[in-house]
Amino acid sequence: MKINRLVTVIGIATGLLLGGCTGGGDILMTGKTAKTAYKIALVEAKKRSSDAAAVDIYANVDNKGESSSWNVEFYSAAANQKFKLIIKEGKLAETREEKVSQNNSVGENWVDSNQIMDRALKECGQVVEDKYFASLDNSKKLQWKVNCQVGEDKSLYVVFDGATGEFIETRQAGIGW
Repeated sequence: MKINRLVTVIGIATGLLLGGCTGGGDILMTGKTAKTAYKIALVEAKKRSSDAAAVDIYANVDNKGESSSWNVEFYSAAANQKFKLIIKEGKLAETREEKVSQNNSVGENWVDSNQIMDRALKECGQVVEDKYFASLDNSKKLQWKVNCQVGEDKSLYVVFDGATGEFIETRQAGIGW
């Protein structure tokens, strides 16, 4: 009985080390949420510039806050350089040089995209398409912005505090409001 528990504990610990979580390690390997894509991108960014810090993370997401392709923009103060890493299916797919527009790091302590989408769906209400655009940046304050298509040429931008996930505001965009 005790040996079975020990084997279970070792298995769980190994799963946490290798996959990030048990039962959900596949998400870490494929980079479907913003956090998992960020972790993959960060490893690649640090190879390029040791002081690289993420400043913008965005993707077209589904109603679970997941995407097969995430854009993660980094800034290196030492090189005064901004670059974007595109993570597709859990792997680095592309690197692009970018113009430096803002360089405030999003840091490490932010709510993941799947949790934000749980909250955004409540604020969006009825949508015409089950496709969303989610972005996390720290240009003024660490915030998640989710774009919901609620009608032809009508969108809602739902804004949340990036660190806590608390609802901040909803803004209308488009024609005919």
